[in-house]
Amino acid sequence: MARRNAVVLVADAAQFSPSMFLAHRLRTLNRRPDVDIIVASNAPPLLAQARAFDADQMVLDLTSVDSGRRLPVRSYLTRATYLRLFLPGLLRRRYARILYLDSDVYPESEQVFRLFDLDMGGHAVAAVRDLNVPFVPSHHNADELNATLGLKGDVRFIGLFGAKYLNGGVELFDVDAFVAARLEKKMMELLRGRLANPLWMDQTLLNAVLRTDWLELSPSFNLITRAWLTSLRHFAPAAIVHFTGQLKPWSNSFALDHPARAELIAFLARSPWRTFIIEANRVLTGSPAPPIEQPVPWGPVGAAAIIRYLRETSFADVEQGLTTLNPAALPASF
Repeated sequence: MARRNAVVLVADAAQFSPSMFLAHRLRTLNRRPDVDIIVASNAPPLLAQARAFDADQMVLDLTSVDSGRRLPVRSYLTRATYLRLFLPGLLRRRYARILYLDSDVYPESEQVFRLFDLDMGGHAVAAVRDLNVPFVPSHHNADELNATLGLKGDVRFIGLFGAKYLNGGVELFDVDAFVAARLEKKMMELLRGRLANPLWMDQTLLNAVLRTDWLELSPSFNLITRAWLTSLRHFAPAAIVHFTGQLKPWSNSFALDHPARAELIAFLARSPWRTFIIEANRVLTGSPAPPIEQPVPWGPVGAAAIIRYLRETSFADVEQGLTTLNPAALPASF
């Protein structure tokens, strides 16, 4: 039997509701008979709740994968963020390709499913370059590029600007190549060794084992909020918008001219998770509303590096006709 393809969303208890909304949107857009939409979690009661709400929604229990492993956490991120790394090994018999999506993304159209037609040329992973870590000078980012890519540089980012470092919010896995390269084993070895406390957790581990050996997609397939708020959205029309940072569709401070929040509210109103937005914001319990987040500028050097990267990089989705960019819309500066 031919293996299928899957879009998989991995959610802990805090992100389960928006993941169910995302799964609903993906299923509405999906016209391909060879693609399954799966919500995976390490919270079995929520998976049971999802099945009761929608018997057609495919779910995957990752409790056994999560248990007994040392998976260090940071800040608001939980152990669940690592679980995407185990998907190729866990699902290799049923699926040839797995598209992992963060719960804070929004697919603009069915174009997202065209990624399953991508010739990955033997690469285990296809992704989009992160527009923060290699372009925003800071001690954290300099240390991250050194730890993952072995680059040498200081906080001024001399020699670091524009490094090929992937963002983990959208990842396309070629299951056979991923398993053959033993990437899961290598990442777990890093956790037990020199990257025992990775800064960006799963993203750090994946960059460290791949270095730059991954297939580069255009920003259209992972257009972060900061880029969406600039003219970059006209250069690379979004197939997937990624609401990075604190500005999420479920945040009370969300004021972007984008339909994601209204659609989320409409979905939640007819679901078992009606109180999710109130609980996520905690406004009614006495805590102040989060501030309205403004995009942090890249700075002139970082912006110039982004423009140079966009001009000079060959993107697989563009070369293969999956995406069309608008070079005339690329600004000289921000």
